[in-house]
Amino acid sequence: MGNSKSSTSLKDHTQTLVSKEIESTEESYWHTLLTTPTTFNQVFEELPSAQVNTLVSEYPQNAKTLILKSVSCLEQTWRQVHTYDQSQLLSCINSVRFLARLVPFTLKEDFLEFWWNEQTLAIRLLKATTGLMFTPAYSLIASVEPSSLDEFNKVELARLWNKGLLSDQVIAEPNSQMLSNRYELLMLLIACMGQTLECEGSELLDNPNSWVWYLTSQAFPHSAQLFYSLMNVFVSYDNSAYLKLPYSSYLNTPLKDKVAEASLHVLMLLFEFEHPPQDKEFHRPDHLLVSELVQSYSDSKNEMLLRLVSINDPSQLKLISSAFVRLFQNLAYSYSSYLPESQKKLPFENELSILLWKLIQTNPSFEAHSISTGDLAKVIMPLLLILHQSVNSVTHQGLVMVINSVFMKLSSNRNFGVLLNQPVNYSIPFPVPLFQGNHSDLLIVTFSKLIENGNKTTEPFYQTWLLILANISPFVRKVSSVSANKILELLSIFSTKNWLLAAKQNHFLVFYLFEFINYQLQYHWEGASYLVLEILKSKRVIYKLWRMEVENPEESGVEEHPTQGEIKVNLEEIEERKEEEEESQRGENLETVQNTETEPEWTATPEWFYTWKNQLPIKLVFIVITELQGKVENLIEQKKKIKDSELVKYVEDYSMVGILPEPHRILLRKEQLSWQIILWFKSYIWITVFLKTQSLGFFDESRIKLFRIGVPSN
Repeated sequence: MGNSKSSTSLKDHTQTLVSKEIESTEESYWHTLLTTPTTFNQVFEELPSAQVNTLVSEYPQNAKTLILKSVSCLEQTWRQVHTYDQSQLLSCINSVRFLARLVPFTLKEDFLEFWWNEQTLAIRLLKATTGLMFTPAYSLIASVEPSSLDEFNKVELARLWNKGLLSDQVIAEPNSQMLSNRYELLMLLIACMGQTLECEGSELLDNPNSWVWYLTSQAFPHSAQLFYSLMNVFVSYDNSAYLKLPYSSYLNTPLKDKVAEASLHVLMLLFEFEHPPQDKEFHRPDHLLVSELVQSYSDSKNEMLLRLVSINDPSQLKLISSAFVRLFQNLAYSYSSYLPESQKKLPFENELSILLWKLIQTNPSFEAHSISTGDLAKVIMPLLLILHQSVNSVTHQGLVMVINSVFMKLSSNRNFGVLLNQPVNYSIPFPVPLFQGNHSDLLIVTFSKLIENGNKTTEPFYQTWLLILANISPFVRKVSSVSANKILELLSIFSTKNWLLAAKQNHFLVFYLFEFINYQLQYHWEGASYLVLEILKSKRVIYKLWRMEVENPEESGVEEHPTQGEIKVNLEEIEERKEEEEESQRGENLETVQNTETEPEWTATPEWFYTWKNQLPIKLVFIVITELQGKVENLIEQKKKIKDSELVKYVEDYSMVGILPEPHRILLRKEQLSWQIILWFKSYIWITVFLKTQSLGFFDESRIKLFRIGVPSN
């Protein structure tokens, strides 16, 4: 009954708000509006997007009055620590809700002067919002003395939201109302950062988001407190089952999930912002104001990102890497538990993957620590699980690209390649061929399975997956029989004429597979026994590739069994070609997806075909075939029922010293993040936030320019 009455009262007041001008001096109306009991969702339901647009376009003065009174209420509550009554508390909570509803629709030119005039209303709102996040009796249960958080870099440990970074002291659990207040303040902060959505990607450098610019600058006084509180929400979040009892994970309050997800959203949006150059000229009032504030400090960089990058204390790095392990493994467990749905699924796997990508890209200490402790080995399977679940879904291609980028970055690290030699001693919760081996085998069988089951949606990722395998090969000490079989199966798939002549870049996949094979033959002969046997079994595929021709009567193939002298491949020339092409190949998969223009039609020519074919790094494979084919066949002939283990042992013990050439130097390809790729990631982060918030109609869809919103056809 009570909820029904308050909903009716709220509806009546919001209808008045969008139907006639209301003077700012009509205190009874504004007081009643702000003190009517509501919920966060009710405000959004009673003020749908169409009505908010009506309010800001036809009755802008009403919108401005409501915003001004709400901001003043936030400031008053923040400053009056411990002294406000229940009426003021309710008014503040409602003010946060109305601001979260209205702000995204006022981030346009008509309201520019309103937000960024001499009173700097936008900055007042940001300071009051983040100030309330650390106000006792509003967001915290904390018996701390009233004090100011205006000092830059200041952190009050008693006001951190959770224990974790900087503090291992147990912090009192907030009640449900305080958790709700935290969530709504975070949503208000996200609403304030929505200006980016209204910009074309190409405009982001020239048209920086003033709200985020201020939040990530040294001028923002709550920077350190906000950073560590939100990071601690992440490192302390645990959706594990209580005592591993089935279904007990559902006992965790949904509000904690919401706060954790919103905290990750705020962190992602803050980390992705790039400060404009200090000497850049601006003309808009918001840019001029923030630029003046920022220039008063010696350095103008993203302070939030700098804090993330500068984390190098082993205990803090362990907290972060352990949080990733715990959450990713819980995700895997939710898919593999025997009882259906007995473990609650992780509500923010996208956000978790993005944060992992950001840390690996920007914080070398985190990458080194996570590899040295073995924590990264524990998240490989969950990441591959997400990849398996997402790769064939058009709507999840962004998540696939994030995980691909994580593996691509890691694969260029020698220590990660060594880490992959750890054995896989757990069950895999997604369908791959059974194997006994290490984590490199897990990568091989997973990528090959995705390729075998692939379609036009997955084709753009093939090159990245094989590049990852080529990068790790020099450090993988042993290849299992299943993995060896899959490598040669992939070579068979990608060495067909139909595939090679279908697209200009398709032959690179063959090069990467031969690179994988060559590294194994040269650096890990004893561990490559299964691979050698698979090469001997697949000699027809290899010969067929070498004899392949494009229509040109002057070209001829090689004999059925070519000798070493007949196969002239200059390894040094191949290495030089790799170096020349490295820049264009790094991150090529991401750039391909980013490119939306129709490429000019391309046709294979004999000149193009023989240019790359003559550089094919196939010499080592032919040396192995020439040296071992006859000997292995004779051994099989002598022992009619020879076991595979005997063949493997024979190859292991066979010395190729003096037969194989000196190992060529190891070349690792690193993904270079071009501006197009960086822009794609920025857009994807905002898409993730948009999709999670738009069930409420949080943002004004009609004004979004950063990405296209697809409308399903009838």
